[in-house]
Amino acid sequence: MTWVERKTIVYQLEELPYDDAGKLAIIDVSKVRVKVPGYVYPVDIGAWCYTARKKPYRDTHTEKCAVVFVQLDSFRKLRKDFIRRYLEYISGHLNLGKSPKSLLTGVSQFATFIKWCDCNMPHALDNHNHISKAVSHFSEEQIHKARASEININTAAALQMVAITALSTMYGDKNKALFEGVRRISRSQEATNVTESPNEDNAKIALNIYLNIFHQLTEFIVNFVKYQIELRLPHQSYWCFPKAIPFKIN
Repeated sequence: MTWVERKTIVYQLEELPYDDAGKLAIIDVSKVRVKVPGYVYPVDIGAWCYTARKKPYRDTHTEKCAVVFVQLDSFRKLRKDFIRRYLEYISGHLNLGKSPKSLLTGVSQFATFIKWCDCNMPHALDNHNHISKAVSHFSEEQIHKARASEININTAAALQMVAITALSTMYGDKNKALFEGVRRISRSQEATNVTESPNEDNAKIALNIYLNIFHQLTEFIVNFVKYQIELRLPHQSYWCFPKAIPFKIN
């Protein structure tokens, strides 16, 4: 199988074109990349038309890390309607005043459901007739993962909620009738990780370390010091080298 980088068109989410009937006026949504608030680089939502996708570049300092390669023979034409509906859905969320953080979280969590469909039910996104079954199987897998301690039960609940909420809106199912037979995942207050405030001694130690790092890095940048750099901290030192993928050597 050959991986290829197809031609794409980048849109601002708030500038997606619509016709007089309020429908998305894009001929080929499979080429759409969208600048979604909260994301650093455009999101290749059009690539969801292909079940075989990968990101070959890992350097997060450049937009290349957002480039998606696909296998052309994995293209599913019937997914175009699904993509169109999803673009209209997130565009509507932006108009409702959703924060960039909420948009980022929602899109990334919904992408988890898309990836599951690619691997388990590729036809599920071709039309709404298979959506309920897909969400049901997806939910059962999240429940199994939670019971096996692979994910937090609240993560499972959030993934299910994002999928059901988006799909219900996309297909005009206001009462969520499509998902009546889906076992719902309830959040657990006990599973919520509550961050405790550190005591004064620990806070003082942490603050001193942060200030130490800040002053050393400031000197490194302002004085144009060349790599390699040694960060000298109270407990030990760390050597830093220029690298696209961060790493350290103790």
